[in-house]
Amino acid sequence: MATIDQLSGLHNRMKIESLCNLELERAKRYRETFSVILIDIDRFKSINDIYGHNAGDMVIRALSCILLQSVRSIDEVGRWGGEEFLILFLPNTKIAQAYAIAEKIRINILNNDFGLDQVVTISTGVAQYEDSETIEKIVQQAMKDSIMRKITEETKYICTKITYIHKIHYAIIF
Repeated sequence: MATIDQLSGLHNRMKIESLCNLELERAKRYRETFSVILIDIDRFKSINDIYGHNAGDMVIRALSCILLQSVRSIDEVGRWGGEEFLILFLPNTKIAQAYAIAEKIRINILNNDFGLDQVVTISTGVAQYEDSETIEKIVQQAMKDSIMRKITEETKYICTKITYIHKIHYAIIF
């Protein structure tokens, strides 16, 4: 049975879920921890709509390479579905370390030229295994974290834009 995603060249969802379950069993047995990072390409639908599906495929392939270059050799990376990716950090990676690596990945992607007239950005969600949790619960927590971080970033963008517009309006009045 296939374990590699054809487009990204990464583990497919079935394989990454299997690896997650193995890591979960190891963590339970040795009373250790691990973290996961869920990555979502922001506004991916607009990339496909504006530039076409070939450009979207190119973004997925390029992003996959960046992910592999941004993690340790013992970490596992897989395509979770569509424009979502999951990184499984193996032994003893606590959430603070996972957040630092997620930020490194975000910056690496932000600084990459994807050959489009728009910047490609990602949202990340991080979760750490806690005693007796399931993989589903850990991934669900990472998804919640991703949504909260995305809302926070969008709010910062809107507040910055409103402040900028307010300053222009103020300058015109005076």
